[in-house]
Amino acid sequence: MQPYGNFAAPYYEHYQKQVEYNGAARDVPTVKPQDVDEVRIGFLGPIENHPDEALGRMMLNGALLAVEEANARGGYGGKPFRLMVHNDQALWGSSSNEIVKMAYDEKVWGMLGSLGGDSTHIALRVSLKTEVPIVNSAATDPTIPETIIPWYLTTIQDDRTQCYTLARRIYTDLGLTNVALLRVNDRYGRFGVLKFRQAAQRLGHPVAIEQKYLPDATDFRRSLGIIADSGAQAIVIWGDQAPAAAILKQMRELE
Repeated sequence: MQPYGNFAAPYYEHYQKQVEYNGAARDVPTVKPQDVDEVRIGFLGPIENHPDEALGRMMLNGALLAVEEANARGGYGGKPFRLMVHNDQALWGSSSNEIVKMAYDEKVWGMLGSLGGDSTHIALRVSLKTEVPIVNSAATDPTIPETIIPWYLTTIQDDRTQCYTLARRIYTDLGLTNVALLRVNDRYGRFGVLKFRQAAQRLGHPVAIEQKYLPDATDFRRSLGIIADSGAQAIVIWGDQAPAAAILKQMRELE
């Protein structure tokens, strides 16, 4: 599934070793518990006035629970952790302002977020200047790790890895050859299925048909009918859990 993998060995392969940081902050002393009143951790997520508010709320609840559990274990040498919550609005400029507030006004030690790849890219640029670590638990944009910014840490596999795993399972393990795509028509969907399409083509089974749906769609029968008429053996659904569940339900109704 690697580019040109069937033709020649690459001259050089990127992302094969851990990023080493050789810049500033190596000599910054470790802050001791007795020198602080609390440890502030930033949070950036779509928690209000955003299409992904429901997912952002789930992120926030998970972060709050983690902070509560850490404080119950004694916090940082007896000093509590405190989550500094910021809303990730659907505007690039406003999100960058929130990250700057966290870094310079609130003096956070690190930050969590965000859900979208666009806001995470902005946060990476800010962290490169402010030297604030970012822990990503939701954004799967495959271009994020390509920045090779050492202040970025992730707990989730990006779309490239997920697509390669799906392609291997579908085409190699299950032996399917005619597969359709049904994806959400937004940035997440566009970037997400790109690597799957490429992997399918390299394995000799280009995607037969691709259908899209709007983020707020609830009726997928037309797209499912088109896919059924194409003779596809399987469907790869690329979207959030609520529309995916509705798609599966409607697939069963059309059987």
